[in-house]
Amino acid sequence: RQRFWTGNPAKALAKVRQLIGLPKNLPQPAVEHGSQRQSDWASVDKFTFQRPGDMPVPALLFRPPGNIDEALDVIVYADDRGMQSAARVNGPIRKLVNESTAVFAVDLRGLGETRDQGSNAKYHSHSHRVGNVATHIGQPLLGQRVRDLLAAVDYLNEVGSERVRSIRMVGVGAAAPVALHAAALDARISEVELRNPTVSSWVKDVLAQPLRREMVDHVVPGALAWYDLSDLARQLGTRLRTR
Repeated sequence: RQRFWTGNPAKALAKVRQLIGLPKNLPQPAVEHGSQRQSDWASVDKFTFQRPGDMPVPALLFRPPGNIDEALDVIVYADDRGMQSAARVNGPIRKLVNESTAVFAVDLRGLGETRDQGSNAKYHSHSHRVGNVATHIGQPLLGQRVRDLLAAVDYLNEVGSERVRSIRMVGVGAAAPVALHAAALDARISEVELRNPTVSSWVKDVLAQPLRREMVDHVVPGALAWYDLSDLARQLGTRLRTR
């Protein structure tokens, strides 16, 4: 595996893309702009993204109040507890929004608004049902969630540099490995921060702990023959922060 990454990183990343079932060229998502509300710290716009044949992805855009024309740094934010939880008073999203920074919070499939009841008592996972179906159709749940994150990136890229100065990413908990993959595979993401990642290594955090709960989210069949999460972290270099 080490030789594979040393010899040709671009080829290695293409293999990662294949393993997680992420096409090279994704169709542009349809964008539905919903309601808008104001708070004392942000203007909040509701969005829904949906690629052809894909699940709708709910999102909330938090912009600094009063900012109309100036370009902003935008943080695409994914939290395994859901965006509504992260948007609570004095929560993590509020701490990120400032006069030059907006936050685009996304509920990845199977998290937040679309969280399944799953089979937590029997199979130790809320994502057991959707994760197994995803694996059987050759599109691991992790890869599908990367598509969800990149829907927001695609939209921001379409908005253009006059409104979006840079695109950063924050992944929290079970969303952290998703954000890691998205940043490694898409150079439009200038920086990624992983907060309390559920898994940092499939070898150390999954194989070494086979009875650990909520691991179905992170299954990528055949991955360890080619890469571990640490390989992606090394590729990102200074673009990656972990806390």
